[in-house]
Amino acid sequence: MRVYLRKPQAFFSWLDENHFQYAVLRGYRNMGEAPKRGGKDDLDILVEDRAVGPVLAHARRVPKALGLKCDIYSAGANRGADFAGCAYFPEALARSILQNRVRWENAFYIPSDRDLYDSLLFHLAYQKAEASKADAFDPAAFRNYKRYEFVKALALRLGQPYDLSLFDMHRLLVARGY
Repeated sequence: MRVYLRKPQAFFSWLDENHFQYAVLRGYRNMGEAPKRGGKDDLDILVEDRAVGPVLAHARRVPKALGLKCDIYSAGANRGADFAGCAYFPEALARSILQNRVRWENAFYIPSDRDLYDSLLFHLAYQKAEASKADAFDPAAFRNYKRYEFVKALALRLGQPYDLSLFDMHRLLVARGY
């Protein structure tokens, strides 16, 4: 579900005040990104299923020209905030992200490092395979991905591999139960 936020921090405060679990998946500054109003970049936010209706009612009031572009995804499918009719992540991964989330710079919640790594691999392998520059078999091709250095630093912190083919990503995710 695409929404536009006039004041993102106020939106996150509203989510917190209403005790909705959420995590900003991508688009925040620790990935070298800082989306701007009117830009092509956005924030990707995972919310628990019960938050979808209230988020839709709360956030739909902002015109596109006045807001920061945000894609809101529900933990489950068919809630009005899914990904092409499917859940954005497997249920176990979505649940882990929401249960293990951490506060980022006292501003909003993000996935824990482990869940961020897994969610990025899932996003790259299954949702953005071509855009990730990863090859089905050649792990070195992934080095051409625009966020490769971020993924590498994250992987090194976790003791995980970072030069990965699409099949490597798939195997790692299957081994984690996703």
